[in-house]
Amino acid sequence: MRRLGITATALAIATAACGSAAGPTTTTASPLTSTTRAEAPHTTLTTTAPDMNSSTTAPDATTSTTKPVEAFRGAQLVVAGPDGVHLIDPDGTSRILIDGAAALAVDDLEGGVVFQQERGTRERMSTVFRVVAGGATAVATLVADPAQGLSLHDVVADDAEARIYYTRSEGTTPGNTLDTLRRFGLGSRTVTEVMDVGAWESSSDPISIGGGLILLNWSAEGTFGMRFTNLGGAPLDVVANPTPDEGFFDCGLCPTTGELSSDGSRLVYRDIVEGVDYAIVVDVATGDELHRIRLDGLNRWILTSFDLGPSHLVVNRSDNDASLPALLFDLGQTDPEPRELPAPGVARLTRSTVDIAAPVPSP
Repeated sequence: MRRLGITATALAIATAACGSAAGPTTTTASPLTSTTRAEAPHTTLTTTAPDMNSSTTAPDATTSTTKPVEAFRGAQLVVAGPDGVHLIDPDGTSRILIDGAAALAVDDLEGGVVFQQERGTRERMSTVFRVVAGGATAVATLVADPAQGLSLHDVVADDAEARIYYTRSEGTTPGNTLDTLRRFGLGSRTVTEVMDVGAWESSSDPISIGGGLILLNWSAEGTFGMRFTNLGGAPLDVVANPTPDEGFFDCGLCPTTGELSSDGSRLVYRDIVEGVDYAIVVDVATGDELHRIRLDGLNRWILTSFDLGPSHLVVNRSDNDASLPALLFDLGQTDPEPRELPAPGVARLTRSTVDIAAPVPSP
């Protein structure tokens, strides 16, 4: 893999205070936002814009629509799809959280949700919104310059603060195209630039963070691989990495689509063994295989991403035109059977119990 050039431009970003749970809410961007470079790199492996105003009005009270399905043994999920962000509760019922199409949604670790309507697109269509616990308003939290695009990855607790991790993309030519991984503190309202993760004909996606580790699924001019770093962006040698440092060229049968668990102790990726597709779950510290789950149907649908929780695995998928309902596997079963979620879209397991006065109107 060629080393990506290190350049940077200032982030155009708006931050907004948390909305109230009742009534109309008007918020103004905080003047406290600042941008810094990441902390000095360390190499210890741990497993454990312009200001803008946002004015929205809370919806009238309505009754949530539910669709009973088989209970998910304690798993709660948010699903971002073409008709809105759904909440799938542990008893298997589904209801609309945000009433409008979304590309990705994750819980904010505090009972709320962070989401995007589009990922990576320009003209400010990739604004990152947040609905706080008990809230009824989507507040613009990260807003890029019109010539930039943002791609949300996750909300992660590090340094005792919940932070949004995202990629900022800019430029349209070989000389100025650049993707940078950044994080935004929900409490401090501070942006930290972590590292360059893409340039012309190179990119990193999906990106996952957990337990002091960052996992990049990188590609560059027909070469593919996985790379681990610490939170400062310094590369790490991780025994569980199924790809070599130089990656695989023209990757047809190689391991792909790696994803860390939220605590960084486990890694899941797709691999093909004797012509059969599997989701392989391994221990990050030792490389030992923990689960091998057969993925039937990859001749009919496309694997887009995983989400790995303490007791469940999510397989997000699509056809060539749209997202399909994700599959949920209970890792507590010896031979887990897939359960199809009741709503199409990209599903993520929650880490905190989501408590929102749904449905929230689309921003």
